[in-house]
Amino acid sequence: MIVGMVEQLSAKNMLRDTPQHVFTDVSRALAERSVALRTTWLARVVLTRPWAIGDLDRHITRLHQRGGWVFYTLPAQIFYIVVSLVGGFLFIRLLGDPRYTFGGKALGVEIVALWLAAIFPVLIHELGHALTTKHYGRDVPYGGLMLYLGMPAAFVDTSDIWMEGRRA
Repeated sequence: MIVGMVEQLSAKNMLRDTPQHVFTDVSRALAERSVALRTTWLARVVLTRPWAIGDLDRHITRLHQRGGWVFYTLPAQIFYIVVSLVGGFLFIRLLGDPRYTFGGKALGVEIVALWLAAIFPVLIHELGHALTTKHYGRDVPYGGLMLYLGMPAAFVDTSDIWMEGRRA
């Protein structure tokens, strides 16, 4: 109805500017976008979708009860400090060692190996968040894996502990 009226006004030279067919342009752009969305669906799912594990709280509770609590004892914390100091010292020593160079003949293999090696510490780190939340009696409803900027990433929902005091 409105489109017809605008076309009549334009035909009788009653409009200063030529009418734009906005709806046609928008429909065409949406159709092109939907084709792009359909063809890139798999890549978007793999690269942006988090792979969540539901009912994680039950598993974290069991892990904490069967030995995870040990990580929060004083001897364990002293052990962490010693390992961190020794590991930092050894890492600095290795930086100057010519036997451990990066970017040699097998650069592609090295990059893949580093990418795969990055998964393990990320999982341990997030497990630490989950166990700490559980150690203070809170729930961890879900967690999972995803790719973040092309690197493996893990996550756990620790929002239940956010309202605890500073000493929690």
